[in-house]
Order: sequence, then structure tokens, then C-alpha cells
Amino acid sequence: MKRENLLLSLIPDRDTAILLTSFPVLSYYAGYPAPEGGAILAGSFGVVLYPSFSAERKAGFRSLRRGLPPEIKRLEIETSSVSAMDAVLLKQSLSIDVVLSGELEQRIASQRQRKQPDEIEKLRRAQQITDRAFANALNFIHPGMTDWELQKLIADKLWEEGSQMTSFNHVVGCGADTADPHVRPTGRAAQRGDLIMMDIGASVEGYGSDMTRMISLGPPNNEQREIYELVKAAQAAGLAAVKAGVKCSEIDRAARQVIEQAGYGDAFPHGLGHPVGAGGQEGPRLCREETQALPADIVVTVEPGIYLPGKFGIRIEDMVFVCQDKTENLTQTSHELFII
Repeated sequence: MKRENLLLSLIPDRDTAILLTSFPVLSYYAGYPAPEGGAILAGSFGVVLYPSFSAERKAGFRSLRRGLPPEIKRLEIETSSVSAMDAVLLKQSLSIDVVLSGELEQRIASQRQRKQPDEIEKLRRAQQITDRAFANALNFIHPGMTDWELQKLIADKLWEEGSQMTSFNHVVGCGADTADPHVRPTGRAAQRGDLIMMDIGASVEGYGSDMTRMISLGPPNNEQREIYELVKAAQAAGLAAVKAGVKCSEIDRAARQVIEQAGYGDAFPHGLGHPVGAGGQEGPRLCREETQALPADIVVTVEPGIYLPGKFGIRIEDMVFVCQDKTENLTQTSHELFII
């Protein structure tokens, strides 16, 4: 395994083994996309990769029993990827103490939030694909397209540019539907005068990019232009505040106060951003409640938004690599409103 030393450092003592089953975590320590539904058993005895956790369950965990030497008295497992029932079955089958461990998940998150150079390169390549795919898609967007067609268009362009899979279920909507931050296609046809929201991303070897841009079908009206410029200013303030060692809540505040001072505070209901990588828990979020300092070597999004029910919503999102003494915006697409 590419990160076997990191994996073994998660083990607290010689009497304890750990069992990992979540796909992002397995892929991280393996260094490549791991088998879906697999498992890793690790301890002072070394590391064992099982291709199927469900197959182990059906077999009464016989292979796991054989893989555990007698000195192992305790097994830690991830709380978010193994059910309480599976924990009971493991305890019965292995005859040792089995613990759903939030502390294990925190140890994993502490390692995963700090991106290795190969991870940064995959994220950079994924965002480059996203930048190119979005630019290409602009050539084909026109009034009358449904949001389903828009979603398929951007998915096709991402594949054409080299995405191995979409990094998430794309948020695509138009018109009044964009007032929902998590808008999904409804069959609405985009009309002249509408705004289109595209929250999209490519994937490279399991690492996904994340970018949101707005498109206007025809010149925007005064209100649309005003709100767009306000969100752009808030994002610029957030980007400037992103630095290693700064509290996540303070970074969120830098962008949020721009929107609040303009009287739209209630229209920005979500946090400023989140960590990006291969999925799962990869670090602290940029939000009002998070007092943790932003660590170095993490990648986060910066994505303020304003949502006006019955009218429209606007969000602008970039992906930023946070180094110890500087930041790198991995997103190269312009922050200007794209007018078609």
C-alpha cells in the first residue's frame, strides 16, 4: 500500500487492530481506487486487504478471525461506515472487544486533510478538466434547453475532456429554481432572461474538483447584476482571508459580512466552503460554527451565495490549495458572469 506507514501509525497499541471499510479511506491508504465494498485490517501484525466486507459478513468473518493473532484484544472500526449491528456481529464472531471509534475517524481525518503532492496533482488535473469542459459547454447553451439537457451537456463535456467519472451529482438549474442552493434538474426550460447555475466537477483517480459558475441567457437585469457583483465581492473577501492558521469561522465571516452589510445576510444560509479530495471527512469546514484553525496542505472551496426565493440564486465557487505561507487558486475560469 502506498501509505502503509501512515495507516500503521493509526494503531494505538500492540493489543489493538483497526478495521477500515469506507471507500474513500481505503482508496487513500491504498493509493489507488480500492475495491468498492472492500475492507482493510491493520495492526502490529501488518496490513490485510479484503476485497469484500459483505462477503466476510456472510462467511461469519472467518478470514478476519484467521487474520487476527491471539494478542489482539480490541478492534476499532469507523462509526460512519459500519453499522451497530455489524459491530455486534464482529464482536460475537471475533470474541474480542469491538469499538465503534469516533477517535479513529478523527485520527484518519487528521491525516487525510493534509494533502500529499500526488493528491494535489490529481485535484489540479481534475479542475483543469472542469475549466475546459465548462468553456466548451458555453458554445452549446441556448434558450429553450431544459435543465436535464444542460446537465447532460456538461457531463458529456467533462467526459470528453478526460474526467474518469463525475465527482458528484451535478447541481444544475435555471430560472427561479436557482434559488435552491442544492437545485436539481426538474425539467424546467431555460428562457431568455434566466440565470443558469452550474455546480460541477471532474474526477481524476477518485479525486474530484468542485466549481460553480453562473450563466445569463441575455443581458442580466439590474437586480441580477447587483446581486452577482455582491456575491463576487464576498467571494473575493473570502479568498483573501483563506490562510493556514486562521480560524475557519473568521474566514467565513470575512465573506459573510460583505453580504450582511448589503442587507442579504438571511439569503446566505450555508457555510462558505468545505474541504475537497476523494470524499468523506477531509478536514474542517469554513462555517460560522467551526473554531478550528485552517491547517496547511488542505484544499477547500470558497463559495458564497445569495438565494432569493421565487426569483433566482447566485453562487460563485473556487477550489483553493492552502500552503503554509501562501494559497493557490486551482480554479482558472473567470469570475465574471457569462452572458450568452
